[in-house]
Amino acid sequence: MYFIEEYRGRGLSKILLNAVFESPKYKKVRKWYLATRDAHKLYKKFGFQPLAKPERLMEKVIAGK
Repeated sequence: MYFIEEYRGRGLSKILLNAVFESPKYKKVRKWYLATRDAHKLYKKFGFQPLAKPERLMEKVIAGK
């Protein structure tokens, strides 16, 4: 999810997250992962926490994609 800078701070993220987490389609999901640059406080309100075991995760970035 990404909002253009001029639309940030209007509560759109909260509306979208509430819709996703209340949707019956996603009620069975037991683990969510999230990457954020600067919205940690927002996502914490929705129950997101730092990874319990970050040492178990890896990534591979392909240049130019």
